[in-house]
Amino acid sequence: MANTLFITGSGGFIGRRFLQRLEASNYRTVYCLDLEINRIQGLLPHNGNINIIQADLLDVQKYASQLKECDTVVHFAAATGKKVTKQAYFDVNTLGTTVLVNEAQRVGVKRILYLSTIAVKYTDKSYYYYAQSKEAAEKAVISSGLSYTILRPTIVIGENGPVWNSLARLARFPVIPLFGGGKAKIQPIYLDDFVDLLVEVLEVDNFHNQVLEIGGPEVISFETFLSEIHQSVYGSPGRTLRLPYHLIKRGLAFFEGPFSGILPLSAGQLSAFGNDGSITDNELFIRNAPKMKSIKEMISLVVVGEKNAEKSEHLERECKAYTRYLIGKEPTAYVTGKYLQAHQLNPALKADPVNRLDKFLLSFSTKGSFAAQIVDAYANLFFKDSLFRRKIILMMALLESATPFDADFDTPETSSPIGIVSRLGWRGLLFILALSLALAVFIPARIILSRTTKSHDGGG
Repeated sequence: MANTLFITGSGGFIGRRFLQRLEASNYRTVYCLDLEINRIQGLLPHNGNINIIQADLLDVQKYASQLKECDTVVHFAAATGKKVTKQAYFDVNTLGTTVLVNEAQRVGVKRILYLSTIAVKYTDKSYYYYAQSKEAAEKAVISSGLSYTILRPTIVIGENGPVWNSLARLARFPVIPLFGGGKAKIQPIYLDDFVDLLVEVLEVDNFHNQVLEIGGPEVISFETFLSEIHQSVYGSPGRTLRLPYHLIKRGLAFFEGPFSGILPLSAGQLSAFGNDGSITDNELFIRNAPKMKSIKEMISLVVVGEKNAEKSEHLERECKAYTRYLIGKEPTAYVTGKYLQAHQLNPALKADPVNRLDKFLLSFSTKGSFAAQIVDAYANLFFKDSLFRRKIILMMALLESATPFDADFDTPETSSPIGIVSRLGWRGLLFILALSLALAVFIPARIILSRTTKSHDGGG
C-alpha cells in the first residue's frame, strides 16, 4: 500500500468525493494539487497530514519538491466542459499529464492511478477533443515507466455532477430530445461506487500496468435512462422526440468557437449519443458490481438529494431575509444551522403550505428584509396562523438566544425620551408604509388565488 500520495485535481467533482472517503490517516503525507484551493479546504480533516498546493500542472517547479516525497500519484486534474477550447484540452489533459509523469519518473515516484474516460474507446471521436486529449494522455502514462492503473469510467452519476446536470436538463424537458434515436448503450455508475473502486486500487496496491473500464451493474439505452430520470422527477416516463445525430453534430461543430458559451452542448459531448458507452468486463468490476447501485437507485438518490439541497438553500434564504428584517444583520453559521435543524425536527415547519396564499406569502418574504416586513405587517393582522408567522417566531427565539444577537434584544437602543419617541414614530411610519403595500399586493393576490383554487376544485 502507498505511504504518501500526490493528488491532482482534488477540487473537482470526483476529486472532492475521493478526499471525503479517503482514510487520510492511513498515509504519512497527502499532497493535494489544485488551482482553486478554496474548493477543497473545507473538506480536509484536521489531522495535519494533508497539505494543499496551489499550482498548475505545467508549473512543475511549484510542486516538484513535494512530488519527490511521494510514492504514488492519483491524477484527476483535467480540462472538461463545452467552454474549453481545443488547445486547452491538449495543454491540460495531454501536455499537463506528460509533464507530471515525466517529473514523477525523474524524482522516483513508483506508481500512478490515472482517471481517464470511456470516451477514449469511442469509434468516432471527431470534434471530441476531450476524448482525443485523454487518449494521448493515456499513452504518456503508459510510456512513463511508472507502474500504472488507468481507469476509464462511464457516466458517473452524483449530485451536481457535470454529466448528470446536462442529462437531467434534457430529461426534464416536456419532450425529451433523443439524438440518434437514443439507442446508444450506456452503463452509468454511482459516484460513491466509483470512488470506492479508486480507494480499493490504492489500498490493495493494484498497479499492474493495466487499463480498466469501469461502469455500473446495468447496461441500458440513452432513451431508457432519460425516461427513468423523467419518471423519477415527474412520475411519468415522458414523451420523446428523435433527432438526427450526425446532422446536429455537424451543426454544433460549425457554430462552436464564438458561440460555445450559449450552445447547450458541444459536438464532442454529443458523441456519447452516437457511440457505445458500455465497458469490457474486468476483475475489478466483476468483484464490485454486486455491491453497486442500480440505475433506479442512483437516480432516486441524486433526485432526492437535489430536492433536499433546494430546500436547504430556500431555508438559508429565509434565514438571511428574516434576520436582516428583525435585527438588520447577517445570520451566523450557527444561527443558520439551528434554523435548518428546527425544520428537520418540527413537521409543522417542514411541511409545504396547503393554503395557496400562505405559500405565496412565504415565497414573497424571502425576496429581502423589506419584503419580509411587508408580509409580517399583513400576516400580523390578517393571517396570524400562517406558516410565515411561525417561522418569524422561531427566528426571533433563535436570535434572542444566540450570541452576539441576544444583545440586540436586551440592550435598549437609546435611553433618551426624545430618542424613544422618535424611534417609535419612525417605526410606526414604516409599519404604515409596509401595511399599505401589503394591502395593495396581498388582497388582490388573495382574491386571485381563491378563485384559482375554486376553479381547480370544480374541475370545469
